[in-house]
Amino acid sequence: MCRILTLLTILTILSILCISEAGAQSLADLLKDGPIAQVHYDKNGKFKEAVGIIFIKGTPDQVWDAMTDYEHFIEFMPQVVDFKATKKGEDLVETYQEIDVPGFNYKYTLLNKLDKANYKISVTPVEGPAKGSWSYKIVPFNNGSLLYYYCFSRLPKIITKFEDEQQTMTIGVNAATSVAVVQAFKKRVESMKVK
Repeated sequence: MCRILTLLTILTILSILCISEAGAQSLADLLKDGPIAQVHYDKNGKFKEAVGIIFIKGTPDQVWDAMTDYEHFIEFMPQVVDFKATKKGEDLVETYQEIDVPGFNYKYTLLNKLDKANYKISVTPVEGPAKGSWSYKIVPFNNGSLLYYYCFSRLPKIITKFEDEQQTMTIGVNAATSVAVVQAFKKRVESMKVK
């Protein structure tokens, strides 16, 4: 009986080691084929935010420069048809954006709080239909940078009245947006380095 328990214990340990070795992927491995979208939930199991994560071949300063180059946003940010930025202080920038949305365009104003020392930007709505919270974080990683985009956009009531229990539409829109935004910044930074 003791031999059987010992053998089962050894087999269990070996199987755990094999599973964890085979199943564990590094962040670099996960990002090598493109961005990652994570979905975070609150303590009640409701959608909290989507996070787009991407590796960018550029220093945190280069990524920061692209992210705060508001004058050129309309050139590379998807669906943006109008964009204006007004500096409101050393670390505050107010942006007016018009986003091409099927049926009607979204027009809104956001306040961007810049924290270059920590490579963070926090975004809050000021005016218009955009409701939610958004933020960016840049971290050095493997001779480049990781860009994290935290996205919580409240969908209009006309859409959410059709929402299912799993919040499929809310999660889909936020996850897709988080991926599209980090991809746009990656393309911008890496194309700027080539020039």
